[in-house]
Amino acid sequence: MTRVTWLQHRFMVLGALGLFGCLAAYILFVGPPLHALYSQYVSQGCPTPNSANVGACVGLESQIQHSAVTMTFIDIALHVLPVVLGMFVGAPLIAREFESGTYRFTWTQGMPRTVWFALKFTLLAVVITSGTCVLGLLASSYSGPFNALGLLSRWQSGEFDVTVLTLSAWTLFGLALGTFVGSLIKRTVSAMAVTGASIGGLLIATFWKLDYFLLGIGTKAMKTTPSGSGFGALNTAADSGSFGNGRYGAKVFHEPVGSWVVNGWYTGAKGEVLDSLQVRKLVDKMYSANLSKSPAVWLAQHHDAYWVSYQPANRFWMFQSVEAVILVGLALVLAWGTASLIRRRA
Repeated sequence: MTRVTWLQHRFMVLGALGLFGCLAAYILFVGPPLHALYSQYVSQGCPTPNSANVGACVGLESQIQHSAVTMTFIDIALHVLPVVLGMFVGAPLIAREFESGTYRFTWTQGMPRTVWFALKFTLLAVVITSGTCVLGLLASSYSGPFNALGLLSRWQSGEFDVTVLTLSAWTLFGLALGTFVGSLIKRTVSAMAVTGASIGGLLIATFWKLDYFLLGIGTKAMKTTPSGSGFGALNTAADSGSFGNGRYGAKVFHEPVGSWVVNGWYTGAKGEVLDSLQVRKLVDKMYSANLSKSPAVWLAQHHDAYWVSYQPANRFWMFQSVEAVILVGLALVLAWGTASLIRRRA
């Protein structure tokens, strides 16, 4: 069965491995210069800048930040992988058998058709997901300096969905979805189009909404120092103490280092959450005063407070595992659905 699968799908497998190789080679090519810059940044004491090294540190950080364009390209390429693999490997897997009529011969041999499908799908899935695991590891290694400086965050959807766990899970899901659609439609080109649109739509929905919904579950809350009513969601830089940058430019103090800020709100004297008009009035009053104390102290003296909800840094891999388990579970359901279809519709 391994030999038959190889003969039937060797061009797809070789094409996928070639694509993996090109992406891996690119990451390995651009990675060492970036890590060399970060090593220089650390060796010059830039995590704790002073008047002697501030000029050099600003230049090094600027160079590292300039490389973020490359990180964006890598993230986009890795997000496209499940779509491409689902379209060109998953969709034709069963659809081509129906379209060419070869299923009449293949499924009348001694091996039951569901076992035939299970073995073929498993062999392809192992090869494909192994390649994406390697790419996920390389991408996480490349993004390390950006996360350490607080320029990017591994919690953001761009990185969150392309780690060793989530990228391989998305790839397996894309492969299973393409196979299911192909067995349902029975036409290769149509199955490829539907698969591409479906996986692409799910990835976009996950990027814009679903990841943030997932990371908003079971948050912790704490009082903190406000820096305006705008609130962001970038993690605290690993080398900058407890000071981090908000997604929309707001400065946020929060702990622990590397946490993911989900939301922020003001409360009044009775603990009630203030609406946008009340917040605007409160902020104007707070910053119009000649503050000799921190905003948090001023708020406390006026019986108000600023709160944040966040995910602690040590929950990152827990949420990674949750998303991966959901995607693998969906892939297994789709594989079961494909087996049911080919058992009934041949």
